[in-house]
Amino acid sequence: MYSCAMAKSTDEQVATLTRAFATRLQDRLRRAERAGIDLASALDDPDALADRMIAALPLGDPFDALIGPFYDMQGVIGFVGITKTAVVKRVRTGRLIGCQLADASRTWVFPTWQFGPDAALIDGMADVWAELAVHADPWTAAAWMCSPNRGLDDETPVGWLTDGRRPEEVVDAARRAAARWGA
Repeated sequence: MYSCAMAKSTDEQVATLTRAFATRLQDRLRRAERAGIDLASALDDPDALADRMIAALPLGDPFDALIGPFYDMQGVIGFVGITKTAVVKRVRTGRLIGCQLADASRTWVFPTWQFGPDAALIDGMADVWAELAVHADPWTAAAWMCSPNRGLDDETPVGWLTDGRRPEEVVDAARRAAARWGA
């Protein structure tokens, strides 16, 4: 499930997250055990694991409600399992969606909705981003990704891609939007 904005109360969100996390953790541990993978080292430091998970929570930026939640740099490094240098390279080449905060910190944040459960970009995401990047800054492009689109049956581009629907439809919609922005 993707999220561009949350509507539940904090208590409901925590309860839902706790149930989902417990279920997915048990499933992952069982799959790892069946595959002969030892996850003990990953679970040895529950505080570090919790820190990586919490890195996806909103940072208090006004865009959190529309576009978030986000990973910060450490969060995306931990989730995707790559170095900071690799993160920067992927952002530059459009293989990772990143937006830089406008405050004095200039912190990079990465929308969580771009990833599937395997930490890879959702199919079509990079192609859509490439179209938008022609005429839009990352924040405008990310806002477009989280806004209902008439050409996609009023679904958001993120929702469309997350549901596994034809990425070409979103690429075409992004191409049309970018053409309007560049006119």
